Amino acid sequence: IAQVYDLGHDDGALYLSMEFVPGEDLGRIRKVAAKKGTLPPLGFSTMVVRDALNALNHAHTYVDGAGNPVPIVHRDVSPRNVMVSYAGAVKVIDFGIAKIWGRHGKTGAGIVKGSMGYMSPGQLRGDVVDARSDVFAASVLLHELLVGKRLFPARPGGAAPLVDSAAIGAPADLDASVPRALSDVAMKGLAAAPADRWRTAREMARALEQAAGPVLFDHEQAAAYMRALFHENLERTRAAVQLASERGDTGKLRAAIASVPEEPGDPLSGSSDPDAATVRAMTPPPKNEIAKKRPLVVAVDDSAASLAVLKLQLGRHDIDVVGCSSPHEALEVLGASTPDAVLLDVMMPE
Repeated sequence: IAQVYDLGHDDGALYLSMEFVPGEDLGRIRKVAAKKGTLPPLGFSTMVVRDALNALNHAHTYVDGAGNPVPIVHRDVSPRNVMVSYAGAVKVIDFGIAKIWGRHGKTGAGIVKGSMGYMSPGQLRGDVVDARSDVFAASVLLHELLVGKRLFPARPGGAAPLVDSAAIGAPADLDASVPRALSDVAMKGLAAAPADRWRTAREMARALEQAAGPVLFDHEQAAAYMRALFHENLERTRAAVQLASERGDTGKLRAAIASVPEEPGDPLSGSSDPDAATVRAMTPPPKNEIAKKRPLVVAVDDSAASLAVLKLQLGRHDIDVVGCSSPHEALEVLGASTPDAVLLDVMMPE
């Protein structure tokens, strides 16, 4: 689990200071693999979900220093919250909407928190959920990695996706190359009734290990795959870490990554990372050319890290950024404001 070092507010904005993970989130990995016309290897996908389940189990069974059980359910297990480092390590991030069982009241009526398409049926209904809700979300990730497509795609108008366990096709039936044993593990985790799922995240992790057998990647194999898929990003990250270290500013590595050119003298040449390229291309105007009224930019990007970089860098030059994680959200913002510019992530299929 990626560590949280600090939290608070700065100039009216709330923030979390978290461990920097030099790697990519699962959504990005899937996108880049798809762009190359492939799926992540079965052994890689199984390892990532297995390790994520072990991390979740640690939260589900957490005991504080006094020996008191403090079980925590994540409630937002989705591709953007599972990171794989370039060294092959898996980290679950962003426990921002996690809940301690029995310590706090139920989420307000009519309020659903989580990522659409990855919430269990009970979470969508607003029920009190336990570890088996995170098991359901992890099973959605596994199904999507095995099949290569969204399990519960978004519906028109931003409506919640239809989560119908009875209508889910088994991965082995959808793709004959998927071993039946792995398919069965995913399908049990996707059961509509919590009692029919794996009892714990650890139990599902062990079932995955047994089902995958020798196909399961170790961290060295995962690191080799990450290097093959993200060679340019890896080199840029190393350069950024070195730059941040020399500046003594290790708390702003993401911004440093976005500012390191891939080729001397040409910050956009050969770029395969539109997130970083977008930021690097935005050279601020001279101070005497900035209007007194702060310009407003609406940025549409499903990468929370990219939005954070934009807000940080443009905010330094008195430019306000409204971040939107989906086109639907952006349309609502555009209906209520007139920005000076709109930035679109070209990797988003919508």
